[in-house]
Amino acid sequence: MEKRISAVVVLLLIFSSISVNAQLYLGVKGGLNVSSFTGYDDLVFADASGMPIGNQETDFIPSFHIGGMLQYQFYDSFFIQPEIFYSRQGTKIKGLGEKTTVHLDYLQIPIYGGYKYRTGDELFLIGGIGPYFAYGLDGRYDFFEYHKRFDIGLTFMAGVQINSLQIAVAFDWGLKDIRKERDIMPYRSDEGGSGSIESIPDVVVNRNYRFSAVRNQNLKLSVAYLFEMD
Repeated sequence: MEKRISAVVVLLLIFSSISVNAQLYLGVKGGLNVSSFTGYDDLVFADASGMPIGNQETDFIPSFHIGGMLQYQFYDSFFIQPEIFYSRQGTKIKGLGEKTTVHLDYLQIPIYGGYKYRTGDELFLIGGIGPYFAYGLDGRYDFFEYHKRFDIGLTFMAGVQINSLQIAVAFDWGLKDIRKERDIMPYRSDEGGSGSIESIPDVVVNRNYRFSAVRNQNLKLSVAYLFEMD
């Protein structure tokens, strides 16, 4: 019993020391996304005789994110920074002369654990790492009929903080395969075509081929303004 009481006292003392040295900030945040997927750019198309006639490629597309954040700073240099924002992501898919631009709307919650390094009176270099959680709100071409809405991954952040202004670059790397069925390839195009890859005349897909895991990847450039909470 005495050991339990001692452990509780030690935890309370640690928490009290952190609280005494802690600062809490509330902020608004927004910026640029440059996003794509993995897993869509390794498919080779063939004609009925089996001769390759082209392959599918993906490319990054620009978009944006906007939302809010908290920064809980303790021991002068360490911080925990949860954020929540609306994030528009997606990719551009090209193949067989068709182009498809997929836009996805996510509610995203990254949580960073980080460190601030003071280089001047009000200038800090910052870096952080942590998980992110995301839920797909909407997607072009009925994307979430074929893909899972929930996503989880790792996010890495680095930047500078000057007074109340934070400028940072972050990279989100999805860990979850968001494809529901890995042997189904829905087909949509910006020119209005739709159906499936198998429905395109004179094109065959190797039935033994299983598509690679589809994972989100997103590069973010953000600007945030922080308000110190008393």
